[in-house]
Amino acid sequence: MNIRDYPLEFKLLTKKEKNMSLFFIGGVNGVGKTSIIREVVTISPSVLAVDGAKELMKRLNINNDNYDKLRNMPDELVEKALISLFRLLSQRKNKDVLITGHYVKIFNDKITPSIGPWYRYCDVLMLIYSNPEAIIRHIFYDEVSKKRIGRSLFKKTQPSILIKDAQIKSAEVMTKIAKEFKIPFYYIKNIENRLEEVSWQISKIIKERL
Repeated sequence: MNIRDYPLEFKLLTKKEKNMSLFFIGGVNGVGKTSIIREVVTISPSVLAVDGAKELMKRLNINNDNYDKLRNMPDELVEKALISLFRLLSQRKNKDVLITGHYVKIFNDKITPSIGPWYRYCDVLMLIYSNPEAIIRHIFYDEVSKKRIGRSLFKKTQPSILIKDAQIKSAEVMTKIAKEFKIPFYYIKNIENRLEEVSWQISKIIKERL
């Protein structure tokens, strides 16, 4: 199914009507999206940061951090929940919103594109990417420290290869969405121990959209 095959009967507000922008910040698991948007809010307190996965799990009545259950949910239920969430966020006024998420899903070595009509509500797309080895260290640290549990990402494929392929696919998905819906997009590299620098880059993009 192509993006154009999705029903797009909902009315989109213009930026003048809603006086805000919805920024989608995507990237593979462990790339540092949560830490980055937390820092962005510190720099730009007027921005609302939303953890897309956690909000989605709330709407689907999934226990917090049970990512495997989320990945196994029927696509039609996930799509409805995403459309509802993005529509709600896009209708906020006087407050820009950052929502994190994934352009691809990784589950037991399988990489699946995450494409749907909810992106049409976005004003800007961003892809956070990083060195695969740094991402893997972050993933394993989260598992050991129990910051993130229930994420069956790897099975037999070498993790660094899987993460590299997932980041390439994420870039393909973002550019495809951007082209279809005519949304500006940005690549942001997350460099280890330079969180503030990365966050300032995103804050600058937000200000340029005002």
